[in-house]
Amino acid sequence: MPLFHTSRERWLWLAALGYTLLIYSTLVVAKQATIFLRERNLLRLTVGLAFGVVAVVAVVLLARLRLPGRAWLALLGIALGYAAVFPFAVAPEERLHLIEYGGLALLIFGALSERSRARVGAGGRPWPLRLRALVALLLTSLLGFGDELIQGLLPSRVYDLRDVAFNAAAAALALAAAGLLEWSRGVSGVR
Repeated sequence: MPLFHTSRERWLWLAALGYTLLIYSTLVVAKQATIFLRERNLLRLTVGLAFGVVAVVAVVLLARLRLPGRAWLALLGIALGYAAVFPFAVAPEERLHLIEYGGLALLIFGALSERSRARVGAGGRPWPLRLRALVALLLTSLLGFGDELIQGLLPSRVYDLRDVAFNAAAAALALAAAGLLEWSRGVSGVR
């Protein structure tokens, strides 16, 4: 049985691994960067710009899909979900977890979805949407927990259980968006 069923699945898993390593590799310098930006009153602006870029990229990519009206309503609901989570971030940099671990969850979910499509192509049954989303949530949450464990070992960082929860919430929101998008588009084999 091959490790990867398609080249796209391999690319998505490698992208998820690379993205995780990128997140982990910034742990040492992230605190210094945050302090630098905060001292110059640029932290909120920088975080806002990061969300602006992600929003513009998302809208451009979604516009290319020619989504039905119900998909846009589902995405509006997800946007409201993100807005509801924002106040729980005590510091502006905590909001970046929504981008970091949301993106990671989407890569993992994409890899699992590609594997599911390959199974169907080979005459197998697709993995249900709920199963793919649950596995992606668990894997992303574990990687977010690993992030915090590493921070607990670094002299300039601290282990924070709130961040573990925020990482999991970021993954859940991104996966809810992906699941709602699949459902609203009527993608086959997602129930």
